[in-house]
Amino acid sequence: MTLFIKKKGFGNIGLKYDYRLIGLSIFKITRHIGYDRVTLLSFLTFRIKKSNTQKHICNNDAALRTLSESASKKIVFVIKDLQATGGVESRLYKLSRYLKKFNYLPVFITQRNDHCQLRHEVNLYCNLSLPESAGDLCQLLSVVKPDVVEFQFKSTKLFHDLSDDFFTADFLTGICIHEEVEFEPAQVNKVDYVISSTERRCLATIANYRIIPNWLSFPASPVWSYKNQQKALIVSRLSKDKLPTIINFIDLCNFMGITYEIAGNFKDEVSASIVDFLVKKGVALSAFIGEIETIKFLKKNTDKYLFVAGVGQVAIEASAIGYPFAVTPHHGGYENTIFLEEKNTETLLETNFTIKDGSLSTHRNKEHCPCKKTSRNAIFKKMNQYCGEHVLDDYMRIIAQAPQRKR
Repeated sequence: MTLFIKKKGFGNIGLKYDYRLIGLSIFKITRHIGYDRVTLLSFLTFRIKKSNTQKHICNNDAALRTLSESASKKIVFVIKDLQATGGVESRLYKLSRYLKKFNYLPVFITQRNDHCQLRHEVNLYCNLSLPESAGDLCQLLSVVKPDVVEFQFKSTKLFHDLSDDFFTADFLTGICIHEEVEFEPAQVNKVDYVISSTERRCLATIANYRIIPNWLSFPASPVWSYKNQQKALIVSRLSKDKLPTIINFIDLCNFMGITYEIAGNFKDEVSASIVDFLVKKGVALSAFIGEIETIKFLKKNTDKYLFVAGVGQVAIEASAIGYPFAVTPHHGGYENTIFLEEKNTETLLETNFTIKDGSLSTHRNKEHCPCKKTSRNAIFKKMNQYCGEHVLDDYMRIIAQAPQRKR
């Protein structure tokens, strides 16, 4: 028998913490919109008031009215933060462009948007960290009058504060899961659809979900060819969680006896600290070439780079041009790097082209950087099969076939 139990609730509203000793509640915090209720030993209760003076929604009323009168179908993406670079941001940007072809108007409700391209879309801002945010979100949606509302799951607190009425409103609701997250299955199963870019453990409790992998519009044929290039490139966000993959890339290049460059934004404080750390470790400052427009840059520099490295979306972008691609690991040393080949494409796709443990060690390559034309063409065809733009046909069918409510 467990003597002491700590239970943590989901969301910003409702039960937050319940500490139990031999099954008896000894200390509980329940969060309400205007106050927190604290209960000691199940009978002593008091309230802690909270400030409610902050303006949570910062938008232009005229713009909101114009938006509500738009003739396009509107799909709202709710996500707390959009970073300057990243796989989620790249996916949403490409999805926005694709949806416009089908008369959908993408609308982003965020707390912060640092992505320069997504800033040009319709953006509404709301403080999504406060207990009041669920109500504020509903206010915004009442003005927007969306056809679809899709939550981007990095954090699930806001989602778990939504009432049952939200899921019976006159719009479709969906979730896109981007990483392993905690959620209440009963709440998630209320939505019309759940999608993910790859298989995840947290999806095991979900009744119905679909995998919509990252994608790209592939050209007719690859353009990269082997010309004895002696430099490699990694495209990555410069952050603490990506640091092991960058270090393993550097070690791999040193082992192979080639030079390297690192592409990624390093203007903010965190990324600048990563650059400083690597420079102190002996990496030349000139190796950091800054943020790039990946496809355009790779097409222009086919004669320069022997292979491209990274994780996630970068694998698809490099493969579409024909580059050999290296998945550098989060776990272990550079020797655990796996170059993309026809035979391991499906396995790496299941992990979104990441190596976070030693489970893929059996898929290591017999040779570094396979560059044969026949191999590259086979990889190109395989990647186009699994990650071509046609995978979005399934996404559009999901939206169209979700239970239609009276509008």
